Amino acid sequence: MNRKLIVAVSLVAGACTPTGPGAYDQEIADVFLARVIPYGLAEAIVENCDGLDADVAAFTTTPADIGNDLRTRFPANDVDATIAQVLSGDNLGQAIEGYLAEREVETGSQDALCAFGASELESGGPIGAFLTEV
Repeated sequence: MNRKLIVAVSLVAGACTPTGPGAYDQEIADVFLARVIPYGLAEAIVENCDGLDADVAAFTTTPADIGNDLRTRFPANDVDATIAQVLSGDNLGQAIEGYLAEREVETGSQDALCAFGASELESGGPIGAFLTEV
């Protein structure tokens, strides 16, 4: 797995600011990952791929907004505990690898990541929604 990729998504995920104890909830984890992985991967694609840039209008929701939105939908303590557990150890790295594997993207390859970004932009996929061509 590309370390820069994990760091980019970790920074996005970490900005959701988990703070307190609570119960782990798989539904919260699934919703959190479904929102934060595309956002973080788009940032990594922009950083690593010539010809692709951020669609500034699409980045109006910040990672902190993702955490706050989850807190309005679920008990706040459970959100914070779940985010903290998702960010612990290699859980986030494994989730990223799984996300890319499901889409048959070779992990650890910048060329594969850039091709995936271009494909997402062309198809209007969840990551492509954050991208624009330059």
